[in-house]
Amino acid sequence: MISKRVKLSLTAMAATAGLVALNSNMLETKASADTLESIQSQQKTGYLNDGTGWYWFQGGQKYTGFRNYMGAYYYFVNGVRQENSWETEWGLTYYVGNDGRSVQGHYSIGGVAYNFGDNGTFYMRGRSNGYVFDQAAGQWLWMENGSRFTGFRFYMGAYYWFQNGVRQDNQWEYAWGNTYWVGGDGRAAQGLVNIGGKQYYFGNDGTFNMRKNTQFSLNGATYSADGNGVVTRTGSASVQDQMNNFAQSWYGWDHNQQYYLNLLISYESGWNQYAQNGQYFGFFQTTGITDTSVEGQARVGLAYIANRYGNPQNAWGHIRSYGWY
Repeated sequence: MISKRVKLSLTAMAATAGLVALNSNMLETKASADTLESIQSQQKTGYLNDGTGWYWFQGGQKYTGFRNYMGAYYYFVNGVRQENSWETEWGLTYYVGNDGRSVQGHYSIGGVAYNFGDNGTFYMRGRSNGYVFDQAAGQWLWMENGSRFTGFRFYMGAYYWFQNGVRQDNQWEYAWGNTYWVGGDGRAAQGLVNIGGKQYYFGNDGTFNMRKNTQFSLNGATYSADGNGVVTRTGSASVQDQMNNFAQSWYGWDHNQQYYLNLLISYESGWNQYAQNGQYFGFFQTTGITDTSVEGQARVGLAYIANRYGNPQNAWGHIRSYGWY
């Protein structure tokens, strides 16, 4: 039988820091064709059966180290394929699973998740952190220092609740003495939300907790939340309440800023929705009003204040100094 020798390329090993630079051409010989004597005498290379079992031979000798075989990297000790074990090579740490293959990605071992990269280098970077796909568990999990996390975490612009690493959907959650709801997409709810045929209010200021025993205004209406958080509509909000609600919801302006906002509108228009002075119109006496509703004027007027003065207090200060803003 004609033997083949393995060509091993370790080019740029220091740069790639791992198995990505290890490449070899493999030869597998059937068990009936080999004996230990023939393998050694012909200096064969590959995953071969010497009559007593399968071993990796390199130049006729049982090999210790990593080798590429049928599209995967395996680690051999004295020719024997290793499984479910940590291995060290080139000053780096690797793990081979129960199929003998070097693992890649995020992988749980003994209850701890590790990051083995995703670029074909396979070495362990450290413990997993963040929202990762655990190869061993076969699911997305939130990990912190390799352990499954329970609690809220901010991810891609929203807050999610994780239980033992698993994202929770459509259920109540409790933290810091407050009550929260996570919807079908896992995101913490905000605003007025219908849950099981009842309405609940979770604020519009980025806090997300369910409100209880309180009254509030929202989009031109007034509401009341009872001790269980169930909300009922109590009436229509005054124009001033609507404006303050827009200021809070859109710009986070608190009661102090709302006080100066009310002074400004009282000064400019006396809260006359249709007040006009030449080209200036409405509550804020601004230009560019195309929607004369309370919300339409609020969008233009509040944006003007925010962009030019930062907040109503600064705008009112300018009026006090110059008589206009």
